[in-house]
Amino acid sequence: MDGWLKALVAAACLVVIAGGGYFAWSEYQTQQTIKANNSVQAARAMERLRRDRLNEASCGQMATDALSKVTGEQFRTPERRADLKTCNELGKLGYVEKRDLAEAGIL
Repeated sequence: MDGWLKALVAAACLVVIAGGGYFAWSEYQTQQTIKANNSVQAARAMERLRRDRLNEASCGQMATDALSKVTGEQFRTPERRADLKTCNELGKLGYVEKRDLAEAGIL
């Protein structure tokens, strides 16, 4: 009878440990899901801000800066190229700017 009682206590301990582990794991997964959702929302918000910032005047100025023979290289960063491509996709560049940027290999 003594051995049976020890086995029962050991089994109860295992059940409590397994339940605590399951609870901890589900809480961890929930927190990871919340963090992932917040990251996605932050990225979407940043993209919206970037697109709102790209109006026709700013797109035209970026295109002029990128095409400048004197200072053009400093305006051809990957971020500026991405902004110019977005300007092009949004239809914020004129025909001449699109043509010149394409000839320069920027678009």
